[in-house]
Amino acid sequence: MKVLLFVIFSLFGCSGTRLLAQQRIFSTPFSPATEKGSIGSFLEDINHHSNLIIEYTSSAVDTGKFIILQGKPATIGALLQQVLKAQKIRVLERNGKLLLTPSNSPLPDDALLSWYTVFGFVKDETSGEPLTDATVWDPVHRRGAFANQHGYFTLELPEGKQILQFSYAGYTANTIVMADLQQDTRKDIRLQPAPPIEEVVIAGEQRQRKEGADKVNAEDYNNVLGEPDVLRSLYQLPGVKNVADIPNGILVRGGNPGENLFLLDGNPVFNPMHLLGSLPIVNKTALKNMYVYKSNFPARFGGGLSSVMDVNTKDGNMKKWKGEINAGVLAGSFTIEGPLKKDRTAVMLSFRHSWVNPFLSLIQRGVNLNFYDLQFKVTQLVGKKDKLMLNVYAGDDNLHLQEGNIDNRHQWGNKNIALTWNRLLGPKAFVNTSVNLSSYNNIAGFKYSLYDSSGAIVQNKV
Repeated sequence: MKVLLFVIFSLFGCSGTRLLAQQRIFSTPFSPATEKGSIGSFLEDINHHSNLIIEYTSSAVDTGKFIILQGKPATIGALLQQVLKAQKIRVLERNGKLLLTPSNSPLPDDALLSWYTVFGFVKDETSGEPLTDATVWDPVHRRGAFANQHGYFTLELPEGKQILQFSYAGYTANTIVMADLQQDTRKDIRLQPAPPIEEVVIAGEQRQRKEGADKVNAEDYNNVLGEPDVLRSLYQLPGVKNVADIPNGILVRGGNPGENLFLLDGNPVFNPMHLLGSLPIVNKTALKNMYVYKSNFPARFGGGLSSVMDVNTKDGNMKKWKGEINAGVLAGSFTIEGPLKKDRTAVMLSFRHSWVNPFLSLIQRGVNLNFYDLQFKVTQLVGKKDKLMLNVYAGDDNLHLQEGNIDNRHQWGNKNIALTWNRLLGPKAFVNTSVNLSSYNNIAGFKYSLYDSSGAIVQNKV
């Protein structure tokens, strides 16, 4: 068994070493002596003016074919890619040499080019907020990528001239041209919000798709009647049901509420509802987006059997101060955000408080019901590779019901604090480290009073 494992690892090691050697040869700088000539003349030019030896036979390569170079190839791989285009050969590396051997199919496009990584962040030009799921597309090679929840993207491209298109729903697309990609390159992109246009409604049959994540944006529900509630949109998704008789009554695919994992900026929240399930703890004015996973849970999530609800709040405007005030039937709220230091430090403060007691007193006396939410977030950019975020949440519900000689009280709430560090390690490595503290309290009790014939309290029982 040990011998078999040794042989397997040796084969993989030799294969990896050979690929690295071949990649190193292709990325060797080289400038051809002429821009046009036969295939044979270009191959001999490499043999005589570089430390590389290319071995081939006239039966495998059409050495007499005339070639005119496009642009100025700067490496051996880029030159060979143009010279050997459409030739039915394979290029192999053996002991520091390149062997051109016959093949049944033409040489694939970009097979001999060196590949580099283009990476960076996509953000809002006006606020500096990361644009989650922004699209990066290479129309020439038909390769693309999506930005993660922190706006970070990475895409591998061959050397040479490259065209990249950046787009995001509701923003003006941006196209950049890189004249000559010769190394791993960072590109940070800012997109401008697009001017509003009239609504276009397209009706058609819904196509079946693979189950995964459903994305909810706060802006999509600005016109929903009543108190702003982004969680209400979940009831429109297949497999999600609301049960009003149960606090936190969101049932996903037949599960119970305890099987749902609710995350607020990566921090678990044990009861994400106010007013016994009537409203979520998420203030719409502080929300950036929310992902709902009903299946195919990513490996980074654990603890939820039925669903995962991943809520992300705003980082804060890095450009200017702005605020928003909302007044609803059940509660009023405000949110303010802005830079402490432009393009470096931003804060976001959101507060919501209920005002239902005056309405309840008209319906039934002795009822006192209130709740509040406080959300505070600080975002600090440290250089070009690091970002620190401190997120604090506090929320409570208080229910007081007094009827006759019975006094009932019920109090519950969440306290969360999270410190998050984002680090860009390299073109293909992005690390998100978070330290979380989550607390939930639920206290209930009642008091029963006994009176004598004169109306004086004889005994209180709790």
